[in-house]
Order: sequence, then structure tokens, then C-alpha cells
Amino acid sequence: LCTNLVVYFHDVLNMSTPEANTQVNIWMGTCYVTPVIGAVVADSYLGRYKTIMLFSTVYLVGLLLLVASNVVCDQTSLDWGHLTSMLFVALYTIALGTG
Repeated sequence: LCTNLVVYFHDVLNMSTPEANTQVNIWMGTCYVTPVIGAVVADSYLGRYKTIMLFSTVYLVGLLLLVASNVVCDQTSLDWGHLTSMLFVALYTIALGTG
């Protein structure tokens, strides 16, 4: 996924290779940190199974946003700034859902 994401950022979003790598590394780091948030929520507030359902739902919403950003890109003439913002919101929603 990470290699494909770097290629997508470079080829489609016209980022430089170092900038694309930086963005992917920040996203990956977020994916590795969010399980700590999930652990706190599970241990202190909701319990194991409710937390799994909550973060699975957040992950699913992130995937739907990712699909929506691609569909919007194909069917409308929105500027790249809005589409890039929608892509990053989707990616970081997925990162939160990995917790």
C-alpha cells in the first residue's frame, strides 16, 4: 500500500518524491500510534468489544471516504485542492480506525 501511495502522490497529485515519501511516512506513523488511543478507550471507557466495533466503524467510514474521493475526482471538475483535502481526510480517518 505504501509504495502505491507514494506513486499515486507523485504521479496523480504531482508531489515531489521526497514530499510524497514524507506524507506516507507521517500517515504510517499515525497508523502505528492510534492503537494506543484504542487501548486507552478500551481499558478506561468502552471495553474491548465496543471499542472494536467503534474503531471498525471509523475504519469503514474512512474507506468509504476514500472511495468517494475517487468517485468525485472522476465525475466532477472540482479543483485539486479540494480533492487532495478529501483524500487526506479519508487516509487519516483510516489511520484513526486502525486504533
